[in-house]
Amino acid sequence: MLRPVLLSLTTTLIALTSACTTVSEPVEVPEPIVIAEPVAIEPVAPVEIATPEPEPEPEPAEPSFMDLAASDWTVQIAALKDLQRITWIEIDHLAGEDILHIPTRDAEHGDLHAVLVGTYNSYEEATAAALRLPQNIAGDEPWVRSVASVQAVMR
Repeated sequence: MLRPVLLSLTTTLIALTSACTTVSEPVEVPEPIVIAEPVAIEPVAPVEIATPEPEPEPEPAEPSFMDLAASDWTVQIAALKDLQRITWIEIDHLAGEDILHIPTRDAEHGDLHAVLVGTYNSYEEATAAALRLPQNIAGDEPWVRSVASVQAVMR
């Protein structure tokens, strides 16, 4: 009884061996994988990312004459076509005063530059300021006028 089992096992091994060694189609052999020598990686210096500084707040724009209350008053000392003359008045006669040059348009005289001294809350304050002006400026009787009247002729 031992013999048939042994014979059967031997027959099976021979069949398996012959099946494994028989190649019916050619088999492609892959290229060998070449592992390169390890390369040392140098550490990278840390990059410092600059944090942008906040932009400074823009300086508030100087208020324009149009921003003034129409109910305020001013003193007009001249209406000139020549800007050079305005500079002369400022430097020689009204140093330190609040001088305004306002471009205006007059139907009769065309484009002019109104030269104004100060702005005041009332007609009385503007009149008092006009009386304090130097005589060579006040000699032509400065014109106390409302801010609204100047705003109306601004160009």
